[in-house]
Amino acid sequence: LFRSQLGGLLVDCVEDSRLIDVAVGLGGLARLGPRPEILPSIQEHVIMKLQGTSPADAAKVGSGVRETTSDREQSASSGSSSVRSQATPDSAKTGLDPRHVATLVASYSAFARLRMRDDAVLSAAGAALERCSRHGRALPANYLVPFVRSLATNLQPAPASLVRALEANLPPLVGGLQVEELSTIVQSLAFIPGIR
Repeated sequence: LFRSQLGGLLVDCVEDSRLIDVAVGLGGLARLGPRPEILPSIQEHVIMKLQGTSPADAAKVGSGVRETTSDREQSASSGSSSVRSQATPDSAKTGLDPRHVATLVASYSAFARLRMRDDAVLSAAGAALERCSRHGRALPANYLVPFVRSLATNLQPAPASLVRALEANLPPLVGGLQVEELSTIVQSLAFIPGIR
């Protein structure tokens, strides 16, 4: 009963929660045991968070108009509510913290260990990490080893977008890794199909 209440609370709060809060909540729920209804019920909201959109943004995209967060802030500060621009895909998606995305991947990895996998969210997470890397926000080195381990074990075969995210994040970090970390990563890479 308690697990059901916690799961229901997470589902009810996911739209208004930060990505890191959703990730930590999911990780905790995964440790309590299988709750197969959780992942499908939050999938859409988690993907929108990873893409940097809200339900209101999604409706605007459907109508051909998209307002970015910076557009809304600019509009609010200028007092104009009619300022809207067509956002480029990356301009609306650069606000994610790669640590939060990696924590989300770890939570979904814990669910994958329970034989509950959501490839749509994992693919969106990979795309988000790749965008972060392109914008100069690489995954911190202390998040890299657990991320690689997840791809090599619980998330095997790793979704292509997560593999591309690893390829984008690994080269700039290699020089700063300790020998043990580098050894763990090199050993794990053998179990990640499609890595270049």
